[in-house]
Amino acid sequence: MVAFLSPASAVVGAVCLGGGSPDSRCGRRPPCGGRGGLFGRRVATRAATAAATATAASRQTATTMATGSDTPNADAADPRLQASGGGGGGSADNDAPPPSRFPLWLPAFVTAAAGGLLFGYDIGSVSGVVRVLSSPATAAAGAGSPFGSLTSLGALSAAQLGAVASASLAGALASSAAMFRYGDDLGRRKEMALAGAAYLTGTALQAAAPSVGVLLAGRLVYGLGIGLAMHAGPLYIAETAPARLRGLLVSAKEAAIVAGILGGYLAGAAFQPDWRTIFAVAAAVEVPFAASAALGWVPETPRWLLLRAAALEGGQAGQPDAAGTAERVAALRAAAVSAVAKLEGLAPADAHPRVDAMATAVADTCLDASGRVARASISSLYADPASQAALAVGLGCVVLQQITGQPSVLYYANQLFEAAGFGFAAAVGLGAWKLLVTGVAAAYADKAGRRPLLLVGTAGMTVALVALAAGFWGVDGGGAAAAAAGGGAATLTGARQTVVLGSILLYVGAYQLGFGPVTWLLLSELFPLRVRSAAISTGVLVNFGTNFVVTAAFESGRQTLGSGGLFAVFAALCGASVAFVAAKVPETKGLSLEEIEAQLQGESGADERQALMGDDGRRER
Repeated sequence: MVAFLSPASAVVGAVCLGGGSPDSRCGRRPPCGGRGGLFGRRVATRAATAAATATAASRQTATTMATGSDTPNADAADPRLQASGGGGGGSADNDAPPPSRFPLWLPAFVTAAAGGLLFGYDIGSVSGVVRVLSSPATAAAGAGSPFGSLTSLGALSAAQLGAVASASLAGALASSAAMFRYGDDLGRRKEMALAGAAYLTGTALQAAAPSVGVLLAGRLVYGLGIGLAMHAGPLYIAETAPARLRGLLVSAKEAAIVAGILGGYLAGAAFQPDWRTIFAVAAAVEVPFAASAALGWVPETPRWLLLRAAALEGGQAGQPDAAGTAERVAALRAAAVSAVAKLEGLAPADAHPRVDAMATAVADTCLDASGRVARASISSLYADPASQAALAVGLGCVVLQQITGQPSVLYYANQLFEAAGFGFAAAVGLGAWKLLVTGVAAAYADKAGRRPLLLVGTAGMTVALVALAAGFWGVDGGGAAAAAAGGGAATLTGARQTVVLGSILLYVGAYQLGFGPVTWLLLSELFPLRVRSAAISTGVLVNFGTNFVVTAAFESGRQTLGSGGLFAVFAALCGASVAFVAAKVPETKGLSLEEIEAQLQGESGADERQALMGDDGRRER
């Protein structure tokens, strides 16, 4: 987890300057002279293509005349960077650091994925902690550990145990809701730094809690970190990963969550009954995660920097400090060029065309009629065709992944494996199986594509749910029979048990192949730049909310319909999911974020925009 701390990748990131309302793509190269040309409204793509070509030729000519060399010198030919201190007195490139031999998109991914791993660790570890705190014989544990001198909390009541298990969810919901309004103001890297701080604070409170109240406060603060990390992570990865690897990396973040769950199970087994140490182990990942984001060891996303520049310029037009604003806009644009160069291991001169393409997308899609970047709102999510199409697909997948029974099947998995005598080995084995299949999904997301993975995954879930319904049919019968069974799983023997256990493994594998990783991948790439942060926040809220509803309604549904009837309902919903994916979900593999937006809008200029992004535009960010 700390590989990205090596000197080769410890690069100071761009400093976020100025105010305004950002998102994620941005920055078109301005004409020489005049403020109004930097982020023009709806620039024609043919004209932009010609301008980009002419700018490159002009830079090459100017460099040759000034130096007698054909080597590009971006700063010498770029009056914007001269105005902000980059030019004059010789070649700026001679003073600039050489391009990184190790592109920073990988350390950037590791940093964002660490936030997901810590979320998964909480899921896996809290089950072991609750088991310890539920027993008077183990709740007093702690002697001989670093926390042995702390007061024992004793065995907790059922209500207290429920609060310990669910308090982090409440914190995650709160921070996710806050990011709808403030996510674009913070930026992706700062949000991850805040997540790291919340993780560390929550872990300290949990591990050293002298009372149940402090323990619950720690759980709540840790949950704030979960919400921040789950919001910022997909955004950061999508906006820093090469298009050809975006599916792999965003899906691999889901693998990091699963790895965290497995790590939590293992820590619970290794340190039981010392529940304080189980919590404290998370600091081994939290420290490098927080430091990498807070200290700038990885850069801010270039799209966010450029959109912030656009917001700054639009919001300050005509104000007395216009000159100061122009300097800050130039600095943000230079930071975006630097970020692209570091992320891809390029020379600054080679990063300019990438930034130009991102800038044109911001000018085309993010500015209103007055030249300002409009702040995202609930209404703006429904205001244009691209947002509407993305909402239907993205949030549809979020809802379907929950109402097709994922929380309920996992509940039965734990119950059934324990009843079969596997106990802890079952939890570890199931976690390893999930990690293996998620790794396969991540590896093939950019090869097979999003749609095939979703179609195969949802079809496999449907088959598994039909088999589960058959295996449970008539066992508890619903109504009084199911109520009499209480909260435990129905008793299964012989062939039924074999069918059900095999079906659970098929269901979990199919879920991790499709809905598990691909839903978050689609959320990170489908929404237009101007509403992407707010849309991810909405997706996180809907995910946690529907998970809560399904979990809360599970037991009453089981008692009413019986386990077999409940799984039959889930199977029908999963069959509908197959039809939804086939009819609604677009294929986005290999496309840049800008091309995906053009596809959702149904614009005919996608080919022209691709030409602006370079000869191999589908491999640009």
